[in-house]
Amino acid sequence: PQGATADAERALAPGMGFGPGAETLDAAAVNAAVEALKERENTRAVVNSFKKAAPALHGALIADRDRFMARSIEGAGGKRVVAVVGIAHLDGIEAELARSGLQLQPKRNCP
Repeated sequence: PQGATADAERALAPGMGFGPGAETLDAAAVNAAVEALKERENTRAVVNSFKKAAPALHGALIADRDRFMARSIEGAGGKRVVAVVGIAHLDGIEAELARSGLQLQPKRNCP
């Protein structure tokens, strides 16, 4: 994962074919970033950086949606609820549900 994080950072760095200032997308750089972001700790680091850099935007795109999805899961009723969410939302949804006293039993990660 540390190597994957470094690959993602290189792929997203300016002038590397993807990211700010890029005129074209470099397929290898995009693939490296996608593979790195499949790891939860890498996605967590990106989300935390995003939160620090643009708190209002993070609130609108991540935190508000995490709360909405958590409330939807809570309101689904039933003995068992299956929710498919993006990896960037896992931490926030889990935290929201834990505050409500719900216990999660994640079954698996999907690529």
